[in-house]
Amino acid sequence: MRSVLAVMALLAAIPVFAAEQPLYRERFDSDAGGWINPEKTGPQPVSQRAVAHEGGALESSYEVSATSKPHVIVVPGVPSLRGARAFRFWLRTDAASMMALLVQEKSGARYATAFSSQAARWQEVEVSPDRLRLSDDSTDPNGVLDLDQIEAFGLVDLCGAFPMSQRQLGLHHLWLDDWRVDTDEAPTAYSPHHQLPYMLDDFQADYVSWLAPVGTLTHNADAGELVWRYPAKAPEGMFVALLTILGQLPAEGVDSLVLTLSSKEPRLFVVALQEDKRPGRPERSFTSILTLRGGDEQETLALPLSKFQLDDKTHTAPPGPMRVDLISRLVLADIDCMSGKALTENTLRLNEVLLTK
Repeated sequence: MRSVLAVMALLAAIPVFAAEQPLYRERFDSDAGGWINPEKTGPQPVSQRAVAHEGGALESSYEVSATSKPHVIVVPGVPSLRGARAFRFWLRTDAASMMALLVQEKSGARYATAFSSQAARWQEVEVSPDRLRLSDDSTDPNGVLDLDQIEAFGLVDLCGAFPMSQRQLGLHHLWLDDWRVDTDEAPTAYSPHHQLPYMLDDFQADYVSWLAPVGTLTHNADAGELVWRYPAKAPEGMFVALLTILGQLPAEGVDSLVLTLSSKEPRLFVVALQEDKRPGRPERSFTSILTLRGGDEQETLALPLSKFQLDDKTHTAPPGPMRVDLISRLVLADIDCMSGKALTENTLRLNEVLLTK
């Protein structure tokens, strides 16, 4: 009996740590939680239970036409997000689409990151703040995302404005569930300690941070693999490329871009690293050629950044070395498709993309 009492006393002496509460959380079980469609002419999002990940979910309905703008839903007046290390939410769209997470500071500066949404599938999106980048059409006095200055955040469906071979016109719906911002680090952080290597993607997250205007993307998070299937020729006005929006990268110390991938067919790719376009600073693009031998076997290829060439067909870009901290986009484009040499469709498999010394 004494031993039992001793164990109980020992257990009682162990401190109990309560789980830290999210900085923001909305489950949409009973109402829209303050989320709105800023376009006053469109329908407002509503809480409903017919389609939900758990309990209730927010539903937003909108028309997509050949001339429509991106569809936006936001929540204004959010509390301070100082210390935030992850934006997490569940998303479902009725059709494959290209989405963006958008945050806005009190100064008006807007930061964003883009990702793909598969049709009719609930996916958990977990975005680390270091993946958010100042939008091309925005300026920030200090050039840094200040989490404690964020006044609003939301989602954007880009399919109405972005050229996309799978775009479906007509009435569309998206559903949003359990949006939270917390201080637990997101698994998509480039580097837990802000040191190289920077893992741009290992494809183990539940969502895909890459966009494919042409072809289809499938994703196997358990295998850590993104599969891009695309035709030999792109529809008119589009190009056969895979791209991702990059966030806050290190200013120095990076020597190489390393890709682990495979191509079903022997193909020639151009890899482009594009710098931001800002007032007084034109966008610059640096390119390197990638030769893939074809087959199912993975290839790990290190591309020295010093070998990337400034792509300046208009002769307007200022000279000088690439600035990694200004790189906002990584693009992989099939040269054989663009030149008309490709005769068959192809499948590209990506397993890892990182920046390293």
